[in-house]
Amino acid sequence: MDTDWGAVRWIVPLRAALVCAVTVGIAMVMGWTHAVVPLAVGALLAGAGDMRGTVAARAKGIAWTTVWVSVATVLGILASDWAWVRVAASVAVAFVCGYVGRMGPRASLVGTVSLVTFVIFAGAPLQPSTALVAGPLVLLGGLIQLVAAILPQLLMRTGGVRGDMCVAYRAVGHSLRASRIRYGASSPVLKVERARAMVDAMHADPSVRAPFEALLDALTRLRIGGLMLVAIPRDDAEADEARVRAFTDASAKLVIEIGRAHV
Repeated sequence: MDTDWGAVRWIVPLRAALVCAVTVGIAMVMGWTHAVVPLAVGALLAGAGDMRGTVAARAKGIAWTTVWVSVATVLGILASDWAWVRVAASVAVAFVCGYVGRMGPRASLVGTVSLVTFVIFAGAPLQPSTALVAGPLVLLGGLIQLVAAILPQLLMRTGGVRGDMCVAYRAVGHSLRASRIRYGASSPVLKVERARAMVDAMHADPSVRAPFEALLDALTRLRIGGLMLVAIPRDDAEADEARVRAFTDASAKLVIEIGRAHV
């Protein structure tokens, strides 16, 4: 199975981990030891809900993940004091989370992390009265993660387009750099078209969209040129293959660097 390196987003898990660490660190320095675990759960799992898409879609994903994890936390703590309640509640929560998970990738993620959260808190030695404190703290941790993820996008005119541009360029670059040239692979094409759709949907002046459109046009021409290079018959196949390989390696390096510049 090939790894889709073009879609790997290093900044998202790094940001989620950093926000979680800073939030927990502040709570410990302030002496709020009772808030450390709920804040960490909220901040970390809300970061897991940050999937690709528009700013609105990302915010919605993080918010829904936070709400579901908070509810799972409360239910888990309330059920933790009685074994028979814990078993019955586990069956019910597992059914609901599994059913929700059938609605799509985002829903599947939300259902999974919610079920994991419920199991963790249901097995913890906590008094039911702490549920009213832990639930809001999980919400607070998720809210901090939401602000850290979305606020920088709202402050930029281009919103989340830069992320999709980065993914598109990296996808084409990695397809060029592959040991076997995969110009015809569908993944880079889909990522370029997704980025183009995001640019078309931008609520910005044409002068803002124009540079992105020009970059995507150039990227498309590069892919078409690569297809033509592969398809043209050669007299000296070995020598020509070496020249094509040198060209694609140089092109891949340039394209990937352009993609990184959009982050």
